[in-house]
Amino acid sequence: MADQKKIQIFDDLDLVVLRNPVAKARFHLSVYQTKFLLEVLSHLKSKPEARILSFNIRQFNKSLNLDNNDIKYYVNEIRKMVRHVVSIPTEERKDGGMRFKDVALIAAIDTDIDGKGEGSIKIEVADMIKPYFLEIANGQFFSFNKYNARVLKGRYSISLYMLLKSYQRFRTLQIDYEELRDILEIKTEEYRPFKEFKRWILEKSRKEMMEKNDIFFDYDVIRMTLSKKSDVSKIVFHIRNNPNHAEIFRQFQIKEGKIKEPIVLISDISQPQTGENSELFKGNLFEHLSTSFIHTDSFDSQNTEIIRLFRVFDAETPDTVLGQFIDSLYKAGFSEERILDVLYYAYDNQSKGEKIRNIMGYVKHGLETGTMGTGLANKKIEQGRIEAVQIQYDTLIKDSKFTAWLQQYYIKRGIEAPNDEKIAFLEATKKIRAMAHYFDENGQLKETEKDNLRASLGKKIAHTEGVKEEVLFIQWIYETQGIVLKKIKNKWEVAS
Repeated sequence: MADQKKIQIFDDLDLVVLRNPVAKARFHLSVYQTKFLLEVLSHLKSKPEARILSFNIRQFNKSLNLDNNDIKYYVNEIRKMVRHVVSIPTEERKDGGMRFKDVALIAAIDTDIDGKGEGSIKIEVADMIKPYFLEIANGQFFSFNKYNARVLKGRYSISLYMLLKSYQRFRTLQIDYEELRDILEIKTEEYRPFKEFKRWILEKSRKEMMEKNDIFFDYDVIRMTLSKKSDVSKIVFHIRNNPNHAEIFRQFQIKEGKIKEPIVLISDISQPQTGENSELFKGNLFEHLSTSFIHTDSFDSQNTEIIRLFRVFDAETPDTVLGQFIDSLYKAGFSEERILDVLYYAYDNQSKGEKIRNIMGYVKHGLETGTMGTGLANKKIEQGRIEAVQIQYDTLIKDSKFTAWLQQYYIKRGIEAPNDEKIAFLEATKKIRAMAHYFDENGQLKETEKDNLRASLGKKIAHTEGVKEEVLFIQWIYETQGIVLKKIKNKWEVAS
């Protein structure tokens, strides 16, 4: 049965299947070029041995609802893709960096278009790019119907859709804000401050995906400090299935002339953690939903954690149904804390191997027994608070603002040092070959290096006195934020 599904999926020219690293690739392509690339990939996967693929550009443009009066422009857009290089991440480094492989997309393009815009383009896909969408059987991958990319108008929406699709199996993605900007290929000076990024990238993409795609997202913002005015550190995406997508997709199929009546289609490939072929091709079926779509924002904001935990066990139930169930629990007299108690209890037990097939029934039974998971919510919330404090201050101690403050502190200590200590340090520095750039050809200290030398002396003095960087960080936090911070047993604690 699995083999039959494999054949069915790879023969489906509407499906794009990619290895997960591609979701974070830097494509450097226009919206039109990106959509054409996905078209090429969807065809190549069913013909992995083919070296040449032929496309009718007029027909392709028609599928995108584009004006075919300017075929020359679109042909030139495609021709620019010859030997165009894509940067694909291959490894996350332990120091937080990333290793990339630069791979050419298309080896050659043969254009045969007459004066009326009729004809075809033949594409030879570069061999080095093929493993990223052909060799998926033994690696993690994601898939989507190319319709989802076709209907999106914004380049950022397409990139964000692919990124979230690759994490759909986890339902959540936490990513550094600057890394996200880099993946979306946003220039350093663009969409600053964050409110501009939020308005034109996050909210615009979210709205477009809600209206057109099989998934959409909610998100939370993690800042450097507890202040709402501090810089954004991370974005947490909560990836949702769009319960309206069945009808949206059906209307698209009718418009394309592919169907006249409602049909059931395989939506996408599941996301296996292993490479076993028997697990590769579990398809979820589209279902026509009669319930109207109510987004989770209509739920009270305090439901966010409850909904997140429910989604760990059940990703398919429409938000409306889930919202009604949660409301029924409140009406029955159960508090948010008690619902969270039972959900955390279920989560912990599932991690120990217990299979929970009906989370709604499980929660209802747990609440009615009255004792299941009592006190777990408060415990988890406290653990979360402690972890959040650690992340916040471990991030801040590496922040450039603290680094700049620290440099000024060391400079001041160097300036305040006794003259004999300054002279001795200066003479000792002259003997260090690595410090030769501090001095000119006459052995005199360069004006541009004076502060660096002062900082080096100040740092030496502070270390000699046993003044650790963490102590200075605590001082900086108090001076800049008025917060009394402590570090006890390698854990940050805010004094009450």
